[in-house]
Amino acid sequence: MLKEIYYYFIIKKNNLFDEEYYLLHNPDIRYMDINPLLHYIKFGWLEGRNPGPLFDNNWYLRNYNDVKNAEINPLAHFLKSGMKEGRLPHKNADLSGLVSKSRGFRLQKLFEKSNKKINDYFLQGESTFEENRETILVVSHEAELTGAPVLAWNIAKNFSEKYNVISLFLRGGEIIESFSNVSILLIDLDLPNFQLDGQVADQIIEKLLKNYNVKFAIINSIVSRGILPALAKNYIPTLHLIHEFAAYIKPQNAFLNAALWANLTIFSTSMTYENALLVHPELREHSNAIIPQGKCEIPNIDDVIDQDIQDNSELIKIVEKRKKISNSIIVLGVGYVQIRKGVDLFIACASKAIKNVKDKDIHFLWIGDGYDPELDIGYSSFLSEQISRSGIEGKVSIIKSTRNIELAYEAADMLLISSRLDPLPNVAIDAMMHKLPVLCFNKATGIAEILINNDLENECVAPYLDIETMSKKIITLTESKTLRDKVGVHLQEIAFENFEMSKYINELENAGLELINRVKQEKKDVATIVKADVARMDFYPTSIQNTSDAIKHYVRSWASGIGRKKLFPGFHPGVYLENFPKIKNTQDPLAHYLQAAEPDGPWKYEIISEINKFPQAAIKEDVALHIHVYYPELLPEILKCLDQNRIHPDLFFSVPNTAVNINVSEMTGDYHGQVKKIVTVPNRGRDIGPFLTEFGSALSQNYEIIGHVHTKKTSGFNEEIIVKWRNFLLENLIGGTYKMADNIINQMLNDTSIGLVFPDNPDIIGWDKNLSFARPLAEKLGIEQLPKHFNFPVGTMFWGRVKALQPLFELDLKYEDYPTEPLPYDGSMLHALERLLPFVVKNMGYKNVLTNVKGITR
Repeated sequence: MLKEIYYYFIIKKNNLFDEEYYLLHNPDIRYMDINPLLHYIKFGWLEGRNPGPLFDNNWYLRNYNDVKNAEINPLAHFLKSGMKEGRLPHKNADLSGLVSKSRGFRLQKLFEKSNKKINDYFLQGESTFEENRETILVVSHEAELTGAPVLAWNIAKNFSEKYNVISLFLRGGEIIESFSNVSILLIDLDLPNFQLDGQVADQIIEKLLKNYNVKFAIINSIVSRGILPALAKNYIPTLHLIHEFAAYIKPQNAFLNAALWANLTIFSTSMTYENALLVHPELREHSNAIIPQGKCEIPNIDDVIDQDIQDNSELIKIVEKRKKISNSIIVLGVGYVQIRKGVDLFIACASKAIKNVKDKDIHFLWIGDGYDPELDIGYSSFLSEQISRSGIEGKVSIIKSTRNIELAYEAADMLLISSRLDPLPNVAIDAMMHKLPVLCFNKATGIAEILINNDLENECVAPYLDIETMSKKIITLTESKTLRDKVGVHLQEIAFENFEMSKYINELENAGLELINRVKQEKKDVATIVKADVARMDFYPTSIQNTSDAIKHYVRSWASGIGRKKLFPGFHPGVYLENFPKIKNTQDPLAHYLQAAEPDGPWKYEIISEINKFPQAAIKEDVALHIHVYYPELLPEILKCLDQNRIHPDLFFSVPNTAVNINVSEMTGDYHGQVKKIVTVPNRGRDIGPFLTEFGSALSQNYEIIGHVHTKKTSGFNEEIIVKWRNFLLENLIGGTYKMADNIINQMLNDTSIGLVFPDNPDIIGWDKNLSFARPLAEKLGIEQLPKHFNFPVGTMFWGRVKALQPLFELDLKYEDYPTEPLPYDGSMLHALERLLPFVVKNMGYKNVLTNVKGITR
């Protein structure tokens, strides 16, 4: 049964089963009470019956024994994998014989072999290239007759009145000829799963730009994001239109990856924007805009795909029946039958309204594909059962999508958007244009905020998924034509004001033109940084091998606000940007710094590296190191690093229990210096608590220079990442190959202005969730300003001068002052103390110095 369902969806999705052909050539099943496609899947292929004129069932099995031996449905095999493997659907298969006018481009692409050359993706559009016009690119994930592609077609159509338009699809579809009518060129990548390989994308854009000068590109929907890096690398300004909620987009980093490469991200509603910020707070640094889309025209595809007479007849039958009933009311729902669209909520509202409405014959009509209770053992079967158990059969209809949706709008009395999450559905805009009252749940769709902002909450908006309240609103509108008319007129006025397509196109055009100079500046900034030859590829954490491409990525990250890092040690771009706010959104901070001859300032740090040769200071007894050992298995690594150095500081250990205490004592027996104390401490304050509370007095009174390290682990993180991070910290502060502890302590003894030394972390990390914890501590420490950007010892490991850290010891923190475990990964008093360390030092008149060992990064 599961195998048959699998076959059914593969064949149905690819639209290669010809029902008319099947019935014509198999008259014995015409009057059977069975779906023809289901008959073919269950019996037909085993009996040698062909699914249509374009696929020879028996020939395929004769020529491909592996399929025959595996007892796989031949058509399903061909569609799923055979086509990609270059197998033919019948012995005389060639493009000229396979392309039918009714299916147009779709079948042409369907039967092409998988070993395409780049040229094979390019198709000539029907629009004529005009020399006096500039060219833009419109990208759509597909060309099906659904919401996002229809919007993309409307964008292409409207821009074609002024520009040469090139349309690119990750996958084609039934309205691709409509795109052809308004495009000079079509690029159909024919990707079944929308996964665009970066190398292919680079090649496609490279070929495109050899022949056309693209002024800007409009990338429609998050699914189309795969083309963005290739456009950015070639400095094509990009507008990325987002209609989806970030909460249900997987993988989770999809939004951030898209924002990294897009010059401007445009959300259709403030609700989708706020949801994106909730999931990805980093997007606040990105260039964003909120522009509601215009009302879409539906492309005329009658000459490409035959009208679905059966679907239309079903709709017409319902409409005609309702017309004969004088007190009839139709509540309309539209969309693919899936849980996100809330068809179950639609039925639940129907049940309550039908049972409580007075003097009206109310009918709930849902129009949309995906409802098949016979085969869909998931959502559809539950919906069918819901209708039956609610006793509303005959009062609720679910029919297939129709090309004649206008008939539904004209016949309906109101539209119910029952979606759980639906950014800005086109059907709502269309219904408003038809003066239909539109009802929806608050916080579930962008339409809700528009209705609320226009004083229609009482009539049209129910609390989130509140079926009881929604059904009452339906009943109220059902029982009053005057109210329905009043609401409908108001909604039409709102629609004309908010969803005017020409206004939408103008805003997109203006946004695209405004990006041009900014992108030109990015190109100049990359050239400036490349020429300066300052990039340290051993420091900058990236998988990009080419230095020039890595610098492009670096500049894009600072322009987009996503994934910002440092390109080399000793310079913090964020600090520089904060001190030169006028260059924000106009120039890269590093490029500006280089052009200004690298001025000194708080953005520039002294670096202690493995190659620095400082005068050897006398071995002093006033150097100590605190080591917090929560994971004793990691201590030998630290001790081994210490043994490489000439200086052997006094050691102070804090441990969580007696067993670890004994273990540490045994492991330190061969240490060349002195082990002063091994103390079992409460599990409060993690590593920083014992440093300040347990040993604060001894360290601050007896030593000039003190260090602080711990056995670094972070639960929930990839172990490989943690090992790399731990190695980064130890190599920079103590050293294995290089004697960094000697280097650091020598420099601190020779330069008494140094207050704190810690590794220069390539990641840009700020306050994150810790600012609210830092402010009261900063007040106690006498720190007045907490800037947005700063360096701090990420991981809380450092060497410091006691006098510079004195205010921390004077806080006189007790163990009970620290938060109890378990602690969050981010957002606590301890994370705040970690970030406040450099501010304490600076406030005491000392400087912070960074370390960097070549070839070591996070």
